Amino acid sequence: MRDPKKNKIMKIRQCFTFDRQYFIVETFKNLDPYYISILRVETTNETHNPKLPTYLDVLREVTGEDHYETWFMANIDYKMPD
Repeated sequence: MRDPKKNKIMKIRQCFTFDRQYFIVETFKNLDPYYISILRVETTNETHNPKLPTYLDVLREVTGEDHYETWFMANIDYKMPD
């Protein structure tokens, strides 16, 4: 059953490995005013700090911030945080 308070989220998912670590880049295609990309890191230990690829421009850590979770981004009234 579709939730009328949620939008359909469209994203491109790109997966790769770097330094034996698994990464996922999700680019959200229908969140205005621009495409938003989030780097997700698969770890086996929560205290593990993976080495990030130097060729990616990472702005900041958003782990634990609800505004960057897909279920939250699907809200009809969603606005990207400043």
